[in-house]
Amino acid sequence: MSWGAPASHEVVMGSAGASGLAVVAAKEVSTRVKSMAEQPSDHPLLLVANAALEAGIAALHEIDSRAVVRTKSSPTDPVTATDRAVEQAISEVIRTLRPHDELVGEEYGTSGEAGRVRWLIDPIDGTVNFTYQIPYAAISIAAVDDAGSVVGVVWDLGTEERFVAVRGEGAWLDGELLSMWRSETPPLAEALDSGG
Repeated sequence: MSWGAPASHEVVMGSAGASGLAVVAAKEVSTRVKSMAEQPSDHPLLLVANAALEAGIAALHEIDSRAVVRTKSSPTDPVTATDRAVEQAISEVIRTLRPHDELVGEEYGTSGEAGRVRWLIDPIDGTVNFTYQIPYAAISIAAVDDAGSVVGVVWDLGTEERFVAVRGEGAWLDGELLSMWRSETPPLAEALDSGG
């Protein structure tokens, strides 16, 4: 699949019913990206992901409630009001900018059309840590297609670092390209396995 075709990454701005939040988030991410030493990528899906992330961060700061509103699979699998608010804010931006894409969120499930692009949203990856104020949690957003991951953004709640990855282009931490190290995979007999 070629991402060069404009129709595959069309961003809908200012359409009927477009949310003020989506427009504000898009402007905010534009300002932040311009202030980075080097913009990682101009991939249109990354621009959407970053706009959605900005809306999620805003919701996080606005709500910031660690109160558990329900549990999912077990009593130790909590959902907070913040989880729900962050996912709603992210989803609203994506639905506004990419109305024909499918969204799969951890708290609200699947919505939208099963199309070429599917958005995966974990509003607070590490909710248990978040509820106990342990600084290891993140907002995670990814866009995938039939070939796999296209773009991903992760914002670390503890360090406020932004990780970005774009298929075929690379990965960045706060605008700085991360170097990748590859090695030959050792034979299974020489592999070290660790558990804990």
